[in-house]
Amino acid sequence: MKILKTIARWIFILSIPLFSLSFAINQEFSTAWFYTRGFKEHNVSMQTGLSEEELDKVADKFVEYFNSSEQRIHITFGDWQTALFTKDEVTHFEDVKGLVIFDRRIMLGSLGVMLLGIIWWQRRNWQTLGKSLLAGGILTAVLLVLVIVAAATNFDWLFLQFHLLSFNNNYWYSDGYMTDLFPHQFWYDMAMFTILITAATAAVIGGAGYILMRLTGKKEND
Repeated sequence: MKILKTIARWIFILSIPLFSLSFAINQEFSTAWFYTRGFKEHNVSMQTGLSEEELDKVADKFVEYFNSSEQRIHITFGDWQTALFTKDEVTHFEDVKGLVIFDRRIMLGSLGVMLLGIIWWQRRNWQTLGKSLLAGGILTAVLLVLVIVAAATNFDWLFLQFHLLSFNNNYWYSDGYMTDLFPHQFWYDMAMFTILITAATAAVIGGAGYILMRLTGKKEND
């Protein structure tokens, strides 16, 4: 029984970095600001010839696409309503959407594990709950440090390996508007935002655990 409790506790602890990371990724793909900021920061309007208004439309379309049941993205521009993406690029975004859906499932699954753990421990041991939340926050911080070091060392290699492992085709390197809209530096910035949001989420969870641990420890000492 003790072994099962230990395993259950570690599953709970591991769910915290999983939730923090998947939540960060979900927020980015579901918020138009991350797209529009990147477009402005990297002069995408100049690279593509699209106006700021058209780029705002592109950002809204991506948010709508990743939050809908629509299988293929379709964005047009100009007076002739020309398709923005090639067939290969549309296929690539379909693959990306599969990853976004997978990330969302991880987010909801890890959140479910966390809620079950909170319900379980709040009935039995507030101290253990507090320590587990804090441990999950610390574990997330340690993993993020490793990611930051790896990204600072060779982000280009990590970026390439991610695509080679995640996609079974080379459509991610298609020659069209896609690479102009989303240059390499755009994804580096997104990775940094992912780290920041993940760290903030884990800090809230770990901080709540620390406060809970201190409060319940004080009550036990009274």
